[in-house]
Amino acid sequence: MVRVLVYSRVRGEDYLDGLTRAAAGTGLEARRAGTEEEAASLAGWADVFFGAGLSPAVLLSMPGLRFIQWIWAGVDVPLSHPEFARALVEGRFRMARAVGVFDRSIAEYVMAFAYHVTKDIPGLMRAQARQAWDRRPVEGLAGKVMGVVGFGSVGSAIARLASASGLEVWGLRRTGSAGGRASPAVRMFGPEGLPDLVAGVDFLVLALPLTASTKGLMTGDLFRLMKPTSVLINVGRGAVIDEGDLVSALKAGRPGWAVLDVFETEPLPGASELWTIPNVVVTPHIAALSQPHDLVPLLLRNLENFRAGRPLEGEVRGDLGY
Repeated sequence: MVRVLVYSRVRGEDYLDGLTRAAAGTGLEARRAGTEEEAASLAGWADVFFGAGLSPAVLLSMPGLRFIQWIWAGVDVPLSHPEFARALVEGRFRMARAVGVFDRSIAEYVMAFAYHVTKDIPGLMRAQARQAWDRRPVEGLAGKVMGVVGFGSVGSAIARLASASGLEVWGLRRTGSAGGRASPAVRMFGPEGLPDLVAGVDFLVLALPLTASTKGLMTGDLFRLMKPTSVLINVGRGAVIDEGDLVSALKAGRPGWAVLDVFETEPLPGASELWTIPNVVVTPHIAALSQPHDLVPLLLRNLENFRAGRPLEGEVRGDLGY
């Protein structure tokens, strides 16, 4: 018998229903907790956790916990808890994050805003509001360069769509190589090559996890290297950017645009200047959303992997921070 505790502040009932239907007859029992208090009351019952947003303290209070399937791509919050990270490193339980399920949606978001800026959609809409027949020239994407910083599954998906649109793609990853993935990137960088990549691209896409080495990575020194016509797109984690430095950089004209789906504090505070700076697009962390129909099958595959002692899809390493 596998006992799964389901917890999500959004669509929790749908996750429970989807799992119950998909696992019917397999010996899996699932219960949903609607609050942290309910989850704590089930701590002694569960051996698998399926969800996200539950405090590390409650997860650590589960004596029989052996496997966690996180339904978000980011695991920076639980791993920021030292005892939780230590328990993961020591093998008290295994953990997987959501991988593969967000790739296409995030890649489409990136390309939508690449076209949005390149085709000057904001300018055309302003002209329409003035009832002005303004036949201005607009550019295409072909021949421009997109740099993707963070070349995991999401970064690879972005690269594929970008390449199909005629963009040259540069990629950066921790190991400095494509890691064996089928990748359209024509030029790969390691971390030491970040300044060169930033200075050479027309679109700079951040698809990084939040770790000790990526927190505050993008500062004024790097923004000053960007082309005045360049576009910054962040679909990774907000705290990768020093937002104060970004505000100053945008006012100075480098980069020319910023498209931001993630922020250090969410919701973005009303006092943030990012709301009102021209040439900034703010979206409320919607480049990709967790969906039960994607994540229930991932959980079931990873339960099989766990039982067989195989690597997990999206296995989290506490020593790396993702």
